[in-house]
Amino acid sequence: VAGAATTQSTLTAGGKLTVSAGGAEIAGAVELDDDLNVGANLDVSGNAVIDGNLTVAGALQFNTIEVSSTAEFNNGLLVNGGNITASAGGINVSAGATIGTNASVGGNLSVTGNLSLTGQVTGGLTLAAGLTAGGNLTSAGLITATTGFETTGSLKLQNGVTINEISNDTTFATPSSTAVPTEFAVLSYVTQAINTALLSVSGKLLGEIFMRDDFSAPSPGFPAVCVNAATQTIAVANFPELQPYLYAKPLRYDATGANVVDFAVTNYSISSNVLTWTLANTAAVNSLLTALAEDQLVHGSYTDWLTVTNEAVITGVPADTRAITNINASARTVSVAYTAANASGAATGDLRFYLHRIAGLTTSARIFQIAGRGFITAGDAAGEWIGGLRRRDRMQGHWHNFRDNSSTRFQNSSGSSEVAAQPGSYFASLNFFTTSTPTSDGVNGTPRTGPTTDIRGLGVYAYIWARSYIP
Repeated sequence: VAGAATTQSTLTAGGKLTVSAGGAEIAGAVELDDDLNVGANLDVSGNAVIDGNLTVAGALQFNTIEVSSTAEFNNGLLVNGGNITASAGGINVSAGATIGTNASVGGNLSVTGNLSLTGQVTGGLTLAAGLTAGGNLTSAGLITATTGFETTGSLKLQNGVTINEISNDTTFATPSSTAVPTEFAVLSYVTQAINTALLSVSGKLLGEIFMRDDFSAPSPGFPAVCVNAATQTIAVANFPELQPYLYAKPLRYDATGANVVDFAVTNYSISSNVLTWTLANTAAVNSLLTALAEDQLVHGSYTDWLTVTNEAVITGVPADTRAITNINASARTVSVAYTAANASGAATGDLRFYLHRIAGLTTSARIFQIAGRGFITAGDAAGEWIGGLRRRDRMQGHWHNFRDNSSTRFQNSSGSSEVAAQPGSYFASLNFFTTSTPTSDGVNGTPRTGPTTDIRGLGVYAYIWARSYIP
């Protein structure tokens, strides 16, 4: 049809119907076995069933579809401009549909395939596949999507405010009237709020170490980690506050005085894919490396032990956290695995040592076992005790005096009983004494002995307060 098409009854066509100019007015139903192409308005007062494609080239070629009952498109629907109205049964599309910026659907729209929408749907919307909306989506009816829904604009329902974000913020620090929180965000926030309330009762701070006389596993009601247990990995998914706290906490030398956390590098060497940093000869470096070497002996190996971090590029070595493979306190060196060509030379930069970091992971941290150990406040004058590092047991170096309470001490070759042991002297025999089991000095009671030198103690379980825990 080159011009307008008008019929007062049902229009049935076994092939394509094309109206290239003018509109088509059909008083009855439309039944087409093939495509319908209309260059202007199409007014249908009855049902429209089109088994082919409905294609509209643009707003100038197509303006409005008005359907008083139901429009069914068993193939694709493409509308670049104009309005689509189904006043009763709605519009059903068995395949994909694209509705452009200037187009809108006035009735219900059901799309079995994907719907790309930059225009508007003012009735209900039902989707069996995904929806991509580049503009605002306005619906006075129900919107159902059996798969994904994505919009770069905003979503506004019949009542309430426009929504443009689904937020996973667990802090709710900036209240928003356009964001809907996820279940994870709500649970995390509520858990934090509950534990903040608990904090006001318990008085505990995040990361605080405290003691109890029995063991308890972490739970939402008891968000704490027992450090008497074996070395543990702390994941941010379970400990949303403790993990970031541990991850960001560096070892400090003389925290209440010089407060050194950056330790200067003077040289580097790469040999057989091992990178060795040499540190400056300072009191802070010497104390730290000695304490690290001691902690490594407590740990028993370099496996799953501490890391070292260069937070900026040093002599071409990129910033990263790497597992320590060797500590040499006397040479002031720290080694890590690093694949690169052999090289060496002077270096300028700083290293940090984070007690709880794990090489290659940013969402997990590590807590080492400290079972069977007493606590000593860090920051001694000798710089041996650095917060968080472990030490072996020991006793103060000493000598033992010798005392002979018998009437005869030693006898030399002349038979004298008055001569004490002297270097180079010759003693024939008689009454040599050696030190033995400790005995009472008559004042302090029977000495207590055992495999360690201990302070007076109470057997307790040590915990770190996590403030929140999500199972």
